Amino acid sequence: MTPSHSCHRNSTTIQKPRGPMVLRGRLSNLLDMPRDIIYEIFGHLDPLDLLRLTRTCKNPLRDNLMERRSISIWKAARFNVGLPPPPHDMSEPAFADLVFIGCCHSCGCMTRLNENIFWMIPTRLCAGCRLQLFKSPRILLGSTPDVTEEELKLAECIPSDSCGFYMESMFESHLDEYRGMQGDKERLEAWFDRKIALMKARRKHAKLCDEWVKDREKERIDKRKNVRQRRQKAILQKLSELGWQEEIDKLTMRSDFYSHPLVRSPRELTDRIWTKIQDPMIALMEQSQAVRMHQVHRSRYEVLRKMYPVYCDQQDSSLVLPNLSDIININSVKQLAENPSKLTSANGGSESTTNVIDTSIASSEEDNIFGFLSDALPFISQSCYNDKCADLVSIARQEIPEFEMSDLFLATTVFKCTASRCHSRLNPSSAFTHPCTSSCSFRPGPLRELKRDQEWFGSSPWNYGGHRLVFDLEASKKMGEWIEALKVDLKAKLEMGMECDGLEERVLDPASRDLTEDDLNQLCVVMECSSCSSYGRRMMMFWIHALNHIFDNHYQNGSASADDVKVYTLFDIEENAAFLAAEHGMVMKCSASTPRHPPKKKIFACSHCNHSSPAGQDPQSKLKRQCRFSKKELIEHLRTVHGKTSASLQRSDWEWTANVSSADIPNHAFAKEGYSIALIARRAEDLKEFEAELKATGAEAASFPIPSYGHKDIQSAFTQIRSRFPPNAYSLRAALYNAGNGVWKPFLEVTPEDVQIVTQSNIEGSFAFSHEVIKEFKDNSVDPVTGKRGILIFTGATASIRGNVTTSAFAAGKFALRALSQSLSKEFGKQNIHIAHAIIDGSIITPQGKERYGDKWDPSPDGKLKPESIAASYIYLAKQDRSSWTWELDLRPAHEKW
Repeated sequence: MTPSHSCHRNSTTIQKPRGPMVLRGRLSNLLDMPRDIIYEIFGHLDPLDLLRLTRTCKNPLRDNLMERRSISIWKAARFNVGLPPPPHDMSEPAFADLVFIGCCHSCGCMTRLNENIFWMIPTRLCAGCRLQLFKSPRILLGSTPDVTEEELKLAECIPSDSCGFYMESMFESHLDEYRGMQGDKERLEAWFDRKIALMKARRKHAKLCDEWVKDREKERIDKRKNVRQRRQKAILQKLSELGWQEEIDKLTMRSDFYSHPLVRSPRELTDRIWTKIQDPMIALMEQSQAVRMHQVHRSRYEVLRKMYPVYCDQQDSSLVLPNLSDIININSVKQLAENPSKLTSANGGSESTTNVIDTSIASSEEDNIFGFLSDALPFISQSCYNDKCADLVSIARQEIPEFEMSDLFLATTVFKCTASRCHSRLNPSSAFTHPCTSSCSFRPGPLRELKRDQEWFGSSPWNYGGHRLVFDLEASKKMGEWIEALKVDLKAKLEMGMECDGLEERVLDPASRDLTEDDLNQLCVVMECSSCSSYGRRMMMFWIHALNHIFDNHYQNGSASADDVKVYTLFDIEENAAFLAAEHGMVMKCSASTPRHPPKKKIFACSHCNHSSPAGQDPQSKLKRQCRFSKKELIEHLRTVHGKTSASLQRSDWEWTANVSSADIPNHAFAKEGYSIALIARRAEDLKEFEAELKATGAEAASFPIPSYGHKDIQSAFTQIRSRFPPNAYSLRAALYNAGNGVWKPFLEVTPEDVQIVTQSNIEGSFAFSHEVIKEFKDNSVDPVTGKRGILIFTGATASIRGNVTTSAFAAGKFALRALSQSLSKEFGKQNIHIAHAIIDGSIITPQGKERYGDKWDPSPDGKLKPESIAASYIYLAKQDRSSWTWELDLRPAHEKW
């Protein structure tokens, strides 16, 4: 008995395979259906669906769809989307491929669907193929000298793009046809009439296709807009059910809610999607409520913003103080600002505490409304510090799962800033105070209302978003290599009999723990970059700066050479300089130990005051001693309070405050000051004389005379310079273009020769000079102090910004020089190349000026510029930090008329 199909199975029934294997080959039965039914089914599809069927299904389905008798299916599919009919020389499948498959017909790369279609051709091309295949008619005709100007009328017969450019292959084919009929006038006229009629038909069809694209795009936009509106209403309904209706009523169309990516997503809201976005939406409403409360109680928060720096100045310099955006999120501060009648908090504002702060402070003077922070800041700072440490540990565990809190302050613990223009390597102490971690402009997003609120407070919460810092595993490994080199250096110094305080011996003890960042700071570890140190200069820096330098300038192909740095321990600046000079036979000079901060910023602390409290004064009283100073205040404080003169000041007399990261302390570079100078000019005698003057001062100089300021002559001069100053020993860091010929004549008296002279010195020469200089700069590493690869300074004049009655030729050249400098600054400033333009608005005190004016010459500095002052300004430009570069510098004497 044959088993029947039923819902009951027994042990003897053979189970058939289930799943996709059962469906394999089922579509083959489709061809057994009547053709009329197949056509009716396929007629409800879109052209894109038909294309996919022909390209994914094997024969005979593909053959049936591509047969000529199946054209009704393609027409029906085209009518479903309202697409105009194809051109007369294109089939329905080919036209569907042109419209719906975003593939370049030349190279095969993918493009956007509604872009890069040339309806007049018709074809689809990417941007690269368009530039390669399309040419202007002048270029196409210029490549065939035997073509006459009359043949330009061919433009009416050849399809072009919207810019009037022609496809080269199509242009040449039409040109060949035209030439073949030049002898037969009647045939040529008929050919022109046929081509012109065809062009009219193409234009009409292209217009219909463009209108269809616009209508389809408008339909797509309207559809997405409707989906977004339904999604917004659904999200608001869900939030209302959760109790956020009061906050929803206060939302405006400019609120961050309506610009949030999760709200604007063009997808219908389902229960599954809501489960995923519920928590972010609740956080968004909490944020919106907080921003609104900040605006409602702006007057109280204004008092906090005014007084918080005062409270910070009263704290001990060892505290890592939270920024204002962290403070306003503390319950005690928030309640006092927004609802003082319900204020209950503790010393640090922790939610779990029960101590009550005396709310009578709310009725005191306006400026003292948040006075409790003066006493509470130490506890708040410690609580925030612990939270930040826990956050850093969790960040490190993403790379090293076994990372513990005890490993946080090891020297091998390195974090990296993820800001696009920063990428600084940071030890944990630096990570607490790194500017990017509290920047309001870190990766600006669509939440404009939140950004404005943070900008008003001056910062964002520390590591807001949780993605501003990552653990740098590569930098951690590099630090491990350097620590091993440091131990070798310490061992060698101890064998030489150098005195130590016991830390060095403990570091070398195999049983001791790993080195911490405090150990490296106490040892004053200094490193030298072997790659950047060259003749006349040695690049030396503290360990954290060396880490950033090596990864910013020498980290290539995923690795950095272990031989890039040499490690030293700096026991004493003068003693270590003598040690290095004896080892390398060089004279070292230590740069000033001042941080890169505004001179009025209070980043210094007095070591004597911090480690001792005046007699009879309570360290925890509200009248805190002033322990934070600017540089000027620190010097005055040490002189008046502790009797320290400038000559007796020592490094132990002051220290950095805790809110200054070690990355902010400048590099202690030991270098031999001065440049090697290459002189370029046309007068060889003057050059030799100037070269001799420079050498007499001990400078290294060489002259390179040239016959003119033409491109070839300047290029030849740079070839000689590279031979005299080889790149492996010298690097070009500063270049000055001073050349310029003046022609002061009425316009009608200016000759073509005068214009040529001005053009060559101000335009041609500056272009050639800039070209050679910038090529050299691009090969340089970034200077760790100034942040630049080099500086190029152009010397301009009054005529650079305004003309006069006799400066038509001279001003034209200087205007061009100024425009060149501005263009180069915009192009190469992003590559850390500094371009500057100096306007010398006045006469310069020179021997040439005295010879020119004779008895009328007045060397008084009131109306003329000193060359030394101009040079000092140029040195100022060369030393500018890239955070505040000057493009144009206007120099004039005090009594100059302008």
